[in-house]
Amino acid sequence: PPEEGGSEQIFRQCEKLAIRPKNFLEKVLSEAKMKSEILKLAIEEGNKSFLELPFVTRSYGKYFSEVARYAPDYCKALSVWKEWMEDLDWKD
Repeated sequence: PPEEGGSEQIFRQCEKLAIRPKNFLEKVLSEAKMKSEILKLAIEEGNKSFLELPFVTRSYGKYFSEVARYAPDYCKALSVWKEWMEDLDWKD
């Protein structure tokens, strides 16, 4: 909340869009975690192709389909997406 040092802008935009600030922030954090996981994978595997358009597009598509299915439970969407990532065969 703004009275605790938070941004008033976020709350105003959420009000305009009829979105609860908590849900909005969870969505933003979940998406940031997804992007971080892709970067971490590229670093751990030493494979920059994980940061290129084909893989990123595929990963984002899967993530956002899970968001559409589970929102506003963004933790569940991220969890299902992570399971999908773990099941991919990286050596192909």
